Amino acid sequence: MVDDGVATGATIKAALRAIRKRNPKELVLAIPVAPPALIDELRREVDALICLATPEPFLAVGAGYEDFRQVSDRRSVGLRASDPKAGTGFGKIPALEQRNRAAAPILSKHPPLYPANAGKFQ
Repeated sequence: MVDDGVATGATIKAALRAIRKRNPKELVLAIPVAPPALIDELRREVDALICLATPEPFLAVGAGYEDFRQVSDRRSVGLRASDPKAGTGFGKIPALEQRNRAAAPILSKHPPLYPANAGKFQ
């Protein structure tokens, strides 16, 4: 599972537990930023955790990004259509680019899960 970042952890934990009920071979969470206090809790929910930054103090997910504006559905679909690798990494987080490059081999081994159709995951 890939998310743009975790703040309280409530939503991501619910999603991870729902996926865990489907008995995946391996459950990996990849996030660019999260509060340090949540890391141990998140590790208990997954087989592997990739988190690029745990700033202290943690103010908000958006604080880890240079540009955290919302992306429209149309723009997102257009970007994915123009780049066959779209959706497989974290995108541009300038403050974390070096760590992002270091995590790329791990992410290629653990691709994100996407809904394939009604209730099934690839």
